[in-house]
Parts: sequence; structure tokens; C-alpha cells
Amino acid sequence: MERVVYVIGHRNPDTDSVASAIAYAALKVRQGMENVVAAMAGPPNHQTRFVLEKLGIPEPVYLPDVHPKVRDILQRQPITLSPLDSVYESLEKFHRHQVRSLPVLDSQGVPQGVISLLKLSESLLLPCPEQQRLITTTLAALTRTLGGNLIAGTTDDAPLSLKLFVGAMHEESFSERIGGINPEQLLVITGNLRSIQEAAIEKKGPDAGDNGRPPR
Repeated sequence: MERVVYVIGHRNPDTDSVASAIAYAALKVRQGMENVVAAMAGPPNHQTRFVLEKLGIPEPVYLPDVHPKVRDILQRQPITLSPLDSVYESLEKFHRHQVRSLPVLDSQGVPQGVISLLKLSESLLLPCPEQQRLITTTLAALTRTLGGNLIAGTTDDAPLSLKLFVGAMHEESFSERIGGINPEQLLVITGNLRSIQEAAIEKKGPDAGDNGRPPR
């Protein structure tokens, strides 16, 4: 749909209002602007009609109102999410496209729901620290979000419920924090601290990485 710019005067237009709209629209066209149309915010009076007929100028487009219609603002190709997109990917789309809600479509294009920026922000800003640790994701989504490479296991779409810990502390404190966590739910993000890496691997057990389930 081509974008049209309407040049319009005040309501109940008189001759000055209509003539100004016609002149300004013509000026913008001469300056190279496309799809500029003169318009009126009401029917012309007898004097204005007489002047236009005398000069052989067609009447501007009559717009009964300037309230936006659904057809004016509807996105023909809306920005969407898939059920497998991560929160990070959702936030990227919110920011890049400056929208406040995103429909979720499955692989067949069937709507599955909608995510709003407000609700997503609320879920990320919960006051309970333990609740903030809970993450439902997939290995494929984690790999994409972190920009990493999976060195063991498969990037299937099986959802995982994990508890996130950032290993940026002394090994003793870290080991205490993860002591009561089920190893199958443990997600550790760390840098090159070898002691933290070893503590996470030991928590996972000596068979970590077997059966296609890598330590996370």
C-alpha cells in the first residue's frame, strides 16, 4: 500500500483554506515529493466552488474525518515469533521493530498466542531471586542466544526447566549455592575460572556428558 500525504486546512473550509491546501500540495509535488494530495476537511462553500470552477481546478479530496482507520495502520506482514524463539530473541524484535506486542505463530502460520513487552518485562523483573533463577528453554535456544557452539549433545527442541547460576565467586561459596540443586536442572554460566568449572562438572557427576546429555 502506497503512503499518501494529505495537505488539509481547517474544518468548515473557506476559500483561503482550500486554496492554501491546493497550492502547498502542488509545491511539494514540484519539489519531488510523491503521493501528495490536497484535501478538504469539509464540503466547500458556494464561493469556493465558484472560484474553483472559474479557474478550472478540480475540488480537493473531501475527508469527512482524519481519524486513523484499521486499514491505515494494519501491518500486512506483521512481525511474529515462533514458539521456539527465546526471550532474548523476542526482546531483540521488540527493540528492532519498535512494537509492544508480538503474535506467536507455529510452523504452519497458526496463531498460538501473543507476547506483550509489558508482560515480558514484568516476568523478568520479579522481586523473588529464586523465581528469577527459573528458566524454561531448549539447548538450541541457549546456543543461539549465547552465540556459542554445542560440543556435546543434540540441539533438539525438548524444553528444559533449569536454574541459572553465574559462577563469578570463590569456589567454596559457589559450591554451597549449588549444593541443593538437582544436577539435571543446573545451568551455570562462567568464564575461565577453572575451579568453578570443575565444581560444576563434579556436581553433575562422573558420568557427565553420557547419554547425549552434556553438562550445562
